[in-house]
Amino acid sequence: MELGTAPRLQVLQALRADLWLARHPDAPSSLRRSIKQRMRRAFHVETDGWKRHAVGETSSAVRAALDGLAGAP
Repeated sequence: MELGTAPRLQVLQALRADLWLARHPDAPSSLRRSIKQRMRRAFHVETDGWKRHAVGETSSAVRAALDGLAGAP
């Protein structure tokens, strides 16, 4: 689920950096930390409002999935 944490280009760049990091395990620790922080910022917002939004959206998705399973033969 995408919950609108950051602009698409910022998310894409964070994902690309994380992929690069996975392929370069010998990267300096400061660069590793920087990329991991970038990934966190791309997918997690440190505000109570966003966290409430994320919980609400997740709850809705789970309810919809359970409703779908309940109607399955």
